[in-house]
Amino acid sequence: MTPPTATLTCTPTELLAVAGQVSTCTVTLSAPSTTDTPINLTLPATNPGYTTTCTSPLVVPANATQASCTITAVANTTPGAPDVTADLAIAPPTTPDAYTVEGPAAQITIRSNGTVVPPANPTPVPTLGAAALVSLVSVMGLLGLRRTRKSA
Repeated sequence: MTPPTATLTCTPTELLAVAGQVSTCTVTLSAPSTTDTPINLTLPATNPGYTTTCTSPLVVPANATQASCTITAVANTTPGAPDVTADLAIAPPTTPDAYTVEGPAAQITIRSNGTVVPPANPTPVPTLGAAALVSLVSVMGLLGLRRTRKSA
């Protein structure tokens, strides 16, 4: 019996460095197994530009053909930060003939685009209250009247 083939796809392959940007990576087997199938992954390197739920092994449940994990962009708070790349690949099986690897590794690019996310609690802009605004308008009106009067 030939082992099933395992392929990896991540969608989308490009994210912006803002909160809420997620790429879903799915391992697909060409045929289901009657037992859980652990798929070894080569995980992306640790980086402050993203987080991941991907673990190795990623287990495809019995009688299923897919298992998924995610790579999530972290909001960019550093001006001029470079783009970040997360590489994820299927590694050879621990048990011989459990599966064969087919297709390329996945690469997810997190684009900084020079954007900087503002702080969570912005500083309020000072404003005048109603009484201060009326006072300011009154003073400006008096100064305007004084200027328009002609001296005799």
